[in-house]
Amino acid sequence: MTPSVITLTTDFGHGDTFVGIMKGVILNINRDAVIVDLNHEVAPHDVRGGAFSILTGYCYFPCGTIHVVVVDPGVGTTRRPIFVKTADYIFIGPDNGVISWVMADNAPYTVHEIKNEDFMLDEISSTFHGRDIFSPTAARLSLMGESGDWEIIGPRVMDPILIPFPESKDTGFEILGEIIHVDRFGNLTTSIRPNVEAEYVDVVIGDRYRVKLEGLSRSYEDGEGKDLIMLVGSSGFLEIAKRGGSAERVAGAKVGEEVKILYRGVGGG
Repeated sequence: MTPSVITLTTDFGHGDTFVGIMKGVILNINRDAVIVDLNHEVAPHDVRGGAFSILTGYCYFPCGTIHVVVVDPGVGTTRRPIFVKTADYIFIGPDNGVISWVMADNAPYTVHEIKNEDFMLDEISSTFHGRDIFSPTAARLSLMGESGDWEIIGPRVMDPILIPFPESKDTGFEILGEIIHVDRFGNLTTSIRPNVEAEYVDVVIGDRYRVKLEGLSRSYEDGEGKDLIMLVGSSGFLEIAKRGGSAERVAGAKVGEEVKILYRGVGGG
């Protein structure tokens, strides 16, 4: 039997024992599980950051992988613990929208509340559901196989919390999107897909920064002597970057800010 793969995405960082404890809980239930750390550096309480991480990472794992996502500022409240079953994957986490972007990418799907206490630890704290609910549920689901009776875990959820993905909009003379991620190098990932065909464009970030670009660059090493460049990032979205520096710092940009790509000479200057 092929060992089950379980990934972990959290905002726990590496300065505490939280991540290691989650792994211990999983291995106590399924010693053959293969546990992969996808990202533990999501900013604290950043639900959208967690949603971006799992959206851009889940598909590189084999079918049947169980993805656990714990960015959970509402832990201990009435928010529901859920798991989402798609054709190829299972996603487990709080019902706060952190799984919603990947749900939209994997329709159709079914959502269940985790209610069966047999899938949890014996004692449930109000502050660490990653240990007490999500990890043991992932481990026990990994032992059920594809033919599992999902209904025994909990009832169907027909109204999960959904955070709409900020889809870009092309008006014909400009593309409107927003910054959805800033990586540790200061590269700005936008919600815009790589459909920019104009040779010359202006990029406007927020209401403060505007730069003229000669279309798309091919690598981060392009753009010598220029403020910023634009290229297709590994996530599949357009990125704004600075060769050898930080586009975040140059543009004074932050997640959630509007980005406009104006086709130069067609209403954009």
